Amino acid sequence: TNVNEFKPKLRDRKTSIPVYTYSADGTTFIKRYSSLRECVKDLDGNRNTNINTLILRIEHKQLYHGFRVSYVPLFNHPK
Repeated sequence: TNVNEFKPKLRDRKTSIPVYTYSADGTTFIKRYSSLRECVKDLDGNRNTNINTLILRIEHKQLYHGFRVSYVPLFNHPK
């Protein structure tokens, strides 16, 4: 492989993307956060906590601190 062909797939900057939290079963809307950092700060208690765990939980549809987390609303609800 030519060195010039190496183009790693970098993650988009996702810190300003809203995060929606739901009950573990995904049926009850809990809260909308304006960013990944805000969500991590609220749920972990520390704004400087690494956001990669939250990103992975969203991408793999896994619970984060007992909440279902999503980049998009799972159903129609008030923001």
